[in-house]
This record gives sequence, structure tokens and C-alpha cells, in this order.
Amino acid sequence: MTKRFLNKLRMIKAVLALLTSNLKVWEMIPDVVSDVDELKLTVGEIETTQLLTSTELTGQSDEKETVQEKLIQMILSIASALAARADRVSNEVLAAKVNFSESALSRQRDQQQVVTGRRIAMLAEEQLEGLTSSGITIDQVNALRELTDQFEALLPVNRISVAERKAANARLKSLFKQADKLLKNRLDRMMVRYETEDPAFYAAYLNARMILDYGTRHEDGSTQKTASVAD
Repeated sequence: MTKRFLNKLRMIKAVLALLTSNLKVWEMIPDVVSDVDELKLTVGEIETTQLLTSTELTGQSDEKETVQEKLIQMILSIASALAARADRVSNEVLAAKVNFSESALSRQRDQQQVVTGRRIAMLAEEQLEGLTSSGITIDQVNALRELTDQFEALLPVNRISVAERKAANARLKSLFKQADKLLKNRLDRMMVRYETEDPAFYAAYLNARMILDYGTRHEDGSTQKTASVAD
């Protein structure tokens, strides 16, 4: 959620908190009761949608990155043993196939890393007899294949999640517009009567409707809070 939306959500919650703590002022007016209930439902949907814009994708992205790091390290471990084997037996063809650095492997696209993982596993199985003295076993080769498959399986899931996050962000914009309309076109107008009936409550309502900017930090570590009229 953007800082602008987050500050606006704080404002809406402040309004609801004020109204809840002053229930006796407006609970006998059905239209206000209905509007407050609708605003609460909108806030609930905003918070649910917010989870789709952050937690879900982040979790999947973290999983992908974790598996990717393990895959790169396993590829390098087995490829290094293959390179040493190639040097011992003067196998220049094999040496050329496994001659890459960690940085070069890390720069490969995701799908290319999948190809590299499978190629190194295949080469290792072909050279397995000679790799035994280097501590490379068939279990390690199979583990590389499994890790490569696991990493590949995460790639389409991650792309779907990006699409879902875009849809959730669009939904958030729509929900905030809905909340703005509800506040400006209904609740703000219904509160005008209290300017004379209950000036203290009305002043508190106007104060709650101010959007505070909590996002600016200064060199001394303090956080600036600036108020603006809710748009």
C-alpha cells in the first residue's frame, strides 16, 4: 500500500474511532448508522485486499529467492568438481561446459538457470564414476535435479502472483474512492448539523477528517506529521 493510501486509511480509522466513542450523538439517526456500517465494511475489505498486495507475493518471492540461492550453490559445487575432474583427465570439452563463475550463473535468467541445473546434473551422472573420489554421489546429483524442478515450479506461480497483486492494487484504488465518496457525499454532510447542536463533537470530527502525513523522517530521527484536508 502506498504512503498516501496508508495515511488515508489512518484518517478513516480515526473517523470511525471518533464516531464509535460518541455513539450516543448519532445512533438515533438511521442514515448515519447505515453510512457508518458501510464505511466499516469498506475498511475491512481494504485491509483484506491489502494483504494480497504485500504478504502473499512477498512470501512467494522469498521462497523463490531461497530456492534459487540453494540451486546456484549446488550447481557451483558439482560444476567445480566436474571442472577439477576435467583438468585431471585433460578433458577440454568437459572443461568448456563447466567453465562459468558464480557471478555469471547469478546473472542468468531464471529459466536459463533451470537449463544449467539440468545440464550439470546430466554431466555429473555421466562422469559419476570419476567424481566418486571428489565426494560427489548419485544422491547429490538427484538432489540437484529435484532442486531444479522445485525452482522451475515456483516460476509460473510467481508470475501469477504478480498479476494478482496488480488486480489487488486496482481494487484498493476503487475501495478508497468508494470510502472517499461515502465520507464526502454522506457523512460529512450529515455531520454539518452538529456544528450548532454539538460544536465540540463537530470540531473533533473535522480534526479526524484531516489526513496526517507520517512518512517524512529527518536527520535527527524525528518523524514529521503534517495535516491536510482529506480529499
